[in-house]
Amino acid sequence: MPMPISRLKNTLEVTTSVAVLVAAVGFISALSWGFFVQRRAPSVSSGLQKGQTIASLPTIDYGSATQTLLVFMKTDCHFCAESIPFCNSLARSRVEGGKTTRIVAVFPNTNSEVKQYVQRNQLQLEAVAGVNPRAIAF
Repeated sequence: MPMPISRLKNTLEVTTSVAVLVAAVGFISALSWGFFVQRRAPSVSSGLQKGQTIASLPTIDYGSATQTLLVFMKTDCHFCAESIPFCNSLARSRVEGGKTTRIVAVFPNTNSEVKQYVQRNQLQLEAVAGVNPRAIAF
């Protein structure tokens, strides 16, 4: 009688070990499937492309500098408010470096909203209000 019990015990141990091993391999495969599967990079079908010229905004004089950087902002956008220190550092580096790049913050909001926003947040960029971003044709 001792032989069948030890043989049964051995068979159960081997079966359990194989089952745990198969489950572990399946679990790791499921977790890593998205990591190893090659995904096609999304293609940009519309929007501004490299080298493309955008339509001029009539409220901005582009002739006053060799380059003009437009920063589109909204007074109720928290990302815009969080980027103000970066925009101000751009403005300071442009002034200190004597660059001929003009940096303009463009807002779709009203003139009074933009003035309050610029004062409240101490935005050091030239600000233009009342611009519809969709008016710039790509």
